[in-house]
Amino acid sequence: MKINITVNNQKYKVDLGENLLNALLSLGYDIPHLCYLENYSPNYACRLCMVEIDGFNNPIQACTVDVNTPLQVYTHTPKLINIRKNILELILSQHSLECNTCPKAINCSLLNYAYQYGVNEIIWRHVITDSKEKDISSPVIAKNINKCISCGICVKICNEMMHCNVFNHAFIGTKKTIISSLDKPINLSNCYYCGQCSYHCPTSALYEKSYIDNVEIDPQNTTLIFDSAAVYNLMSQINSNFTKNPILSFNYLCQFLGFKKLINLGELIDAKLYLDFQLLKDRKHPIISNLCPVSIEYIKQKYPELIEFISPLASPMQAAIRLTNKSNPILILTNCSAYKNDIFQNYSNTEHKIYVANVRDFLKYLLRNGYTLEQLKNLIPNIKAKKNYSYSIGGLYADISMYNLLKLILDETNIQIDKPSKINSFLTGKNENKKYNFRLKNKNYSLISINTISEIANFFDHEFLKTNLALIGCWSCANGCINGGGKTFEIFKTTNKSLSSRNPLLTQIYNINEDLIIQEKLWKQEN
Repeated sequence: MKINITVNNQKYKVDLGENLLNALLSLGYDIPHLCYLENYSPNYACRLCMVEIDGFNNPIQACTVDVNTPLQVYTHTPKLINIRKNILELILSQHSLECNTCPKAINCSLLNYAYQYGVNEIIWRHVITDSKEKDISSPVIAKNINKCISCGICVKICNEMMHCNVFNHAFIGTKKTIISSLDKPINLSNCYYCGQCSYHCPTSALYEKSYIDNVEIDPQNTTLIFDSAAVYNLMSQINSNFTKNPILSFNYLCQFLGFKKLINLGELIDAKLYLDFQLLKDRKHPIISNLCPVSIEYIKQKYPELIEFISPLASPMQAAIRLTNKSNPILILTNCSAYKNDIFQNYSNTEHKIYVANVRDFLKYLLRNGYTLEQLKNLIPNIKAKKNYSYSIGGLYADISMYNLLKLILDETNIQIDKPSKINSFLTGKNENKKYNFRLKNKNYSLISINTISEIANFFDHEFLKTNLALIGCWSCANGCINGGGKTFEIFKTTNKSLSSRNPLLTQIYNINEDLIIQEKLWKQEN
């Protein structure tokens, strides 16, 4: 149901009950905010989203209002501009101003708002005498509490999105702060290392560590392992056209940079699902495919009784590393912060020399070595698909890998399906459509793809015990690895996702790489 609102004398219709701030942002109004996350309960912390509404005596935070009656709203009156400027001055008065070394400098909302609202000097500067040490105990996520503005986004992310409960509010007034697990270091918490907190933190009070800034990489002697989501993000920054054939475009880029040995993690994700399904046919219970390290860690912590259902085969990343030459360095390009943690936990004391870079790290590597995005855009040709080329985009979005597997099963077995359109709804449907049932050799099977920690929790709380021969793929980040914690900042242009089997990406489905299937040593789980 729609309801009328008037914004700056312009009339609109919005959904009844919609949050006013969300409605204004969706209508294109630039309302400053540092603590609001769409689809999650408001924090009411930063106070920058003040608006004036007829019938209210004073300006009010837009995030505190739901549109249940017609409203007359004003967003940028002189009074509001002055209020926002004063609030920004107060926030900056106790903020650690390390802008020249801040990971968020390229896309700092606080800095941008200060410029927009004319905060040219810090007139209320408070000398911080009790500066706290950084928490760098974790190999992945670091915390600099001196930059924290107590917006509460990390608490929302950790508690409501990822159900991890690492971060919480502590104290009140000028001592208000954010602590992790009873003020323990992050490495002693139950963090899954999804990276979402560091990605969404507006001031880099939480940030992902980088390990390639001071590393000299010799492309010709380095094996590059890449995941499809990271490649898609990277190529979209260079030229949005490259996302039509992201893997092939990336291969051209790597040839230009000098990388000789490339391993597509998407191939191993697809091969892993295929092998797990073959394993399922010999079992009498469901198998949870160990694809996403965050979701697997979540299941181990929250549902220890289900550990026996996790696939006994090695993960795609473990198999990818086994494909490499141990004498050569390995560079892993991935959106997944949890992969970085896995590498530190499992390979720090081995003969492998491994560096992990997210998309932002890789972009910095290109810029640091004298390449510009415009230069790379002109160097890479307008890519067209090639026959017999591996286009695997396994893991890019949450359901594509399951879609690949389903297509392969149908092609190999020639089984009849009642509703062919159901295959497409497996990709495009809502939560209840991410399950596909079929019968093969007098047995009933299910392929189930679960996206986000909330859905994972709901499934294992209510649905798991009802499943029999099911292959279950779990993905922790919204829509899959494309939105992993290591993705690029939103300052860069984005490419819309076409949820359809007509999506050019989905026409690039290829047959499983048999060389990966037959190499048993790749998939043997190490104790």
